[in-house]
Amino acid sequence: MSEITGIPYVKIMLVALVPAFLFIFSLSIAVSLEAGRIGIQPLRNESFDWNARRISQTIILLGGFGTLLTMLFIGYSPTYCGLMATAVVLGIANILPATRLKPKQWVNFLIEGGRDGLGVVLACAAIGIIIGAVTTTGIGIKLNQVIVSLGQEELLFALCLSAVCAILLGMGLPTAASYLMVIFVAGPAIMQLGVTKLQTHLFVFYYAVLSAITPPVALAVFAAAAIAKVNPIRLAGSAIRLCYVGFLLPIIWVYHPEIFIADLPIHQIPQGLGFVGALMVAIMAMTAAHVGYFKGNLNLIERVLLLAAGAAIIIPGALLTVMGIVAAVSLFSVRWWRFSFRVQQ
Repeated sequence: MSEITGIPYVKIMLVALVPAFLFIFSLSIAVSLEAGRIGIQPLRNESFDWNARRISQTIILLGGFGTLLTMLFIGYSPTYCGLMATAVVLGIANILPATRLKPKQWVNFLIEGGRDGLGVVLACAAIGIIIGAVTTTGIGIKLNQVIVSLGQEELLFALCLSAVCAILLGMGLPTAASYLMVIFVAGPAIMQLGVTKLQTHLFVFYYAVLSAITPPVALAVFAAAAIAKVNPIRLAGSAIRLCYVGFLLPIIWVYHPEIFIADLPIHQIPQGLGFVGALMVAIMAMTAAHVGYFKGNLNLIERVLLLAAGAAIIIPGALLTVMGIVAAVSLFSVRWWRFSFRVQQ
């Protein structure tokens, strides 16, 4: 993305922090509420043994990740930073006795690394063929025209079509390959509708990532299903339910660019932080409505009210945002008070 857009990698990384935090926050809320709904209790009195191997792994993680971030912020290219971080990880791992690689492990390391790299190379080569076919047949131009024509009437429809395009073209491909394929097909049309370059590229990238859990292909789901020994179609449905906020976030930041706090002028940062807080309330409200649980099972009216409150926060307009926050917080407070009252009894 940095090479295609010309935007520094550090800036892209900082801008993407808030959307990533919101997505992780939504997953945490969804898992917590789902666990409460089906009666799963948190683990207690879990002991954690800091043995030599865990201490070594911690040192390796801090060393590698610290090297990567430090060199990125200094200004080195992402490729060089990744190479040096890999060297640091291997160096520390072989200095510490608990994580030192044996000759057989070195062989496996080289084989698996080459196999993974070859897969990315083949995927990128295939993308070149597909992009060439799209360009030669004119499908890309027609798709761009459809997106632009829809956007002239309603931007939301054009964004939804672009999202579907990103998910469909990205099925069965690695994230980087999916992103590269879609950005050259749908990216120009989105930018013609007034969406900034950075918003557009992150928009396509997010949906390219989500194609890994979207049926009917959903490669990540099939891999997880094989490990968990469950039905992959049912697991894909559960994944979509838990990750539904991820499908909304790219559309939200098009209408609310203040989410990209790292890209805001200093005087607009408080406004951006305020909307991020409001969006966290919206995520809690919509997730509780979706799961149907918050300190007890929610009835239909409560679920509809929470869903409406979350939607009001997301829809542009300060008055709607305030009304949505008040409604959601009030309903959560009532539920919390009822739960506390039952516990005291």
